Amino acid sequence: MAQRQYFRCKQREYRHRLKCKRSNLLQELAYLQGVLSNFPPARHISEDGMLSWKVIAWVLKEARRDSKDEYNHLQDLVDTNTSLIYEMTRFLQVCQPRPMTSLASMQPIHQYVTLMANGNARVQAKPWLVQQLYHNTDRFFHNFPALSISEEFIDCTAECAGPWVHTVDACQFAWPHTVGDIKKLFAHPHSQEIICLTDEYDLERDGNTLLARGIIDQKYPWHLLQGHFYEADRFIAVHRSLNNDEAFQGREDPNIHDIEWVDVRQISSTHSIVRVLVHRSMLLEDMEIFAKDVGKITLSKDKKTMEQQVSSFDKKMMWDCLQKMKNLLATRSA
Repeated sequence: MAQRQYFRCKQREYRHRLKCKRSNLLQELAYLQGVLSNFPPARHISEDGMLSWKVIAWVLKEARRDSKDEYNHLQDLVDTNTSLIYEMTRFLQVCQPRPMTSLASMQPIHQYVTLMANGNARVQAKPWLVQQLYHNTDRFFHNFPALSISEEFIDCTAECAGPWVHTVDACQFAWPHTVGDIKKLFAHPHSQEIICLTDEYDLERDGNTLLARGIIDQKYPWHLLQGHFYEADRFIAVHRSLNNDEAFQGREDPNIHDIEWVDVRQISSTHSIVRVLVHRSMLLEDMEIFAKDVGKITLSKDKKTMEQQVSSFDKKMMWDCLQKMKNLLATRSA
C-alpha cells in the first residue's frame, strides 16, 4: 500500500513539472511575439521598387548551388560514359573471329570473346552477346532437317581440321509440357547443374542473362553465358562459351568455342516441340581429355575413326542431357 502511494506521488510531481514547463514556454513565446511586433516588417522590395540585396544574394546563392550540383552530375555522367565507351571499344576489339582451317560443312562462326571487368561494360556486353545469337536463331535453324512436329530426331557430326575438331549437334523432341513450364525449367538451379555438367559453379544473374563459371578446377576454366528469350508461344535459350573474363584473372581458355540454341514452340495446349542446335570447336587434345574424363572413352589417333567416336560421344551427351532435363521437369510438374 505504501509503495502504491509512493508511485502516485511521483507521478503527480512529474505531471506538475510538465505543466509548469509548458506554462513557462507559453509565457516566453508571448513575450517574444510582443518584442517582434515592435520591429518593422521585412521588406523584399524597397520603396523605389528594387529588390533588397538580401533577396538577390539568396537567389544567386541558390542558383549557384543548383548549377554546381548539375555540373557535378553531368561531369559524373560524362566520366561514366567515357569509361563505358572505352571499355566497350576494347570489348569489340578483342572480340575477333578466330582463324579457322577450311571446313567442308561448317561455317567459321566462332569468335574469341572476353568479358570486361568494368561493371557498366558487363551490363552492356552480356545482353549484346546473347542477343547476337538470338537474332540469328532462324538463320542457323534454316538448314535444320525438314521434320514433322511428331518426329523425334538426333544427329551429331564431327569433322577434324588441323588441330581442331568441329562438331554440329542437332535434335528434335516433343515434350508433354507447355512453353511456360519449360521456360521456368531453364531458370531452375537444378537445371544449371545439368547444363554445366557439375554442381560446382558460380552464377551471375543480370536481366535475362546467366553467367555460369567453374569454381573448382582451375586447370580447365570455363565460362558459359546464357540468355533466355520468351515470346507468346515460343521460348529460346542461347548459350555461348566465353574465352576470358577479366574479372577473374588466370581463368582464360582460348581454345573452346561453343554456341547453342534451344528453340521451344507450343504445338498444342499440353505439348511443345524442343529443337536444339550446337556448334562447337575444340582442340583435339582437349577433346581427348574431355571424352576420357566424362565419357570414359579413349579416342583413336585415326581421324576418321575419331570423328565417328566424337559423333557417338556427342549424341550420348545430348541424349542424356535432354532426358535429365525432361525428368527434372516431370518431377517439378508432379
